[in-house]
Amino acid sequence: SAGGLTLVGTPPGVPGIFRLAITPDGRFAYVVSLRNTVTGFAIQSDGSLVPVPNGTAATGDTPVGVAVDPASRFVVVTNSGSNDLSVYAIAATGSLTQVGATVPTGGSGPTSAVFVQH
Repeated sequence: SAGGLTLVGTPPGVPGIFRLAITPDGRFAYVVSLRNTVTGFAIQSDGSLVPVPNGTAATGDTPVGVAVDPASRFVVVTNSGSNDLSVYAIAATGSLTQVGATVPTGGSGPTSAVFVQH
């Protein structure tokens, strides 16, 4: 009620975390790691994070951005080192499955992605 934060557990052990995105439905959080992975966590009612089964997927080189679509169905990772995007479908369990090949950005060093609703 005072706006403070309370630690509810030890943060999950993912080395080199760079960015985090939470699904709009509040069920899952995804982090990109400079070890070229994206990892999913289920958000518990107390705010703690639990790794989802099969929740880590390989990304392109140097993932530095992560975004979740407004319907909580897809995760997009921006890979700064390989100048492309990795796209993943989110399963009901929170696990990720890559959708097709990486998508070239046509630019150099992408850092973020944003979904826009029309």
